[in-house]
Amino acid sequence: MRASFDQKPLASDTVNNDRRARLLRTLLPVLVACTSVAGLAAVALGVPATAVIARLLPAGIGWVLCWLVLRARRVALASLAFVVVSFVAFVALAAFSGGIGSPLAGNLLTLIFLGGALLGRRVALVLAAGAGIASGAIAVWERLGALSTPLPADPRLIWLAGLLTLTVAGVTALRLLREHELAYETIRTANRDLEELKERQSAQIGEQERVLRAAAEISHRLSTILDRSELVSAVVNQVQQAFDYYYVHVYLVDEAEQALIMAGGTGDAGRALLTGQHRLPAGKGLVGRAVRTRAPVLAPDVRAEPAWLPNPLLPDTRAEAAVPILVGDQVIGVLDVQQDVVRGLGQSDVDMLQLIANQVAIALQTAESFATARRKALHESLVNVIGQRIQEATTVEDVLAVAAGELGGALETNHAVVEMQVHGDGQN
Repeated sequence: MRASFDQKPLASDTVNNDRRARLLRTLLPVLVACTSVAGLAAVALGVPATAVIARLLPAGIGWVLCWLVLRARRVALASLAFVVVSFVAFVALAAFSGGIGSPLAGNLLTLIFLGGALLGRRVALVLAAGAGIASGAIAVWERLGALSTPLPADPRLIWLAGLLTLTVAGVTALRLLREHELAYETIRTANRDLEELKERQSAQIGEQERVLRAAAEISHRLSTILDRSELVSAVVNQVQQAFDYYYVHVYLVDEAEQALIMAGGTGDAGRALLTGQHRLPAGKGLVGRAVRTRAPVLAPDVRAEPAWLPNPLLPDTRAEAAVPILVGDQVIGVLDVQQDVVRGLGQSDVDMLQLIANQVAIALQTAESFATARRKALHESLVNVIGQRIQEATTVEDVLAVAAGELGGALETNHAVVEMQVHGDGQN
């Protein structure tokens, strides 16, 4: 990639202004200090003070004004003012303090690089053209004798001017080098952050894919189970195994008793609660709130949740999520998961559990429909069998015996009685 002074930076405008401000904060004090040192040295070497003041004071005042503008956070204006003031000052110093052969003329070359660093390549090109025109004009005026140089031809002044020029150029080079190092470090840090972000996003995508695959697998397995007890047991165990939860259980709503009946849970705690016919009053605890609000309830830290109901069989519970199992607007149960780490459950868990709860609702409906159809088929079959055997009976006593025996077997009772009333008119 080709580099240039006006190349669009990767950083924002604020970062670019900060870079300009750092450059100006370094150069302005150096230029003012060099100007002061040059003036004092020139006077000490016999240059008239009025000549020194006439050549150096305007530049010094201009740079101080640039500093004040910079302090006012007008970085772009300060940069432009610095370039203009410096160009005029360096051209004037070269013209009236030794001509084109003066070491001070070397500052124009330094200014070209500074202008490009502060304001872009176009400004650098304008400065280069201006420096060329100014140098040519100074050379012509020197040949015509139009310039007067009152400074004495003291070698010490020449060395001082060269030293100050090198100082400005050196400070500029060091500052620009530092800015390039900062830019490189910024780009390297941005690339590192980008790589870390890509890794985090890849990990998140991988986790989401794993969750979706697990949820799809659970849903597929649930669709093949038609017994409600087996279905609930499969739900809690598969959810726990797939997502490594501390504990999972399912409550079903009992409208008649206004209670939540535990239908299945994982591990020894789940078996103990199921054996003890564990239930919760309607509206109690986080599970009850999920039923009442028909919305998921998330408690990242259950100890900070007043509605949380602790269970002595689950002493390590630290986070809990209760997700309603909905059929339309009706809550038929709650899928409740618990984790043994504070903030071990988050919104992503709730979203995933809601997907599974929706599949559980469909599976429960399917299981209930299957059970209803099966009961209906058994009843119809039983009625047909009883009717056929009654038709095969030849006496009233046989009919009554068949009816009592078949009904007793269907109702699973050890004793069944069929009574026949005889009315006074001789009709049964």
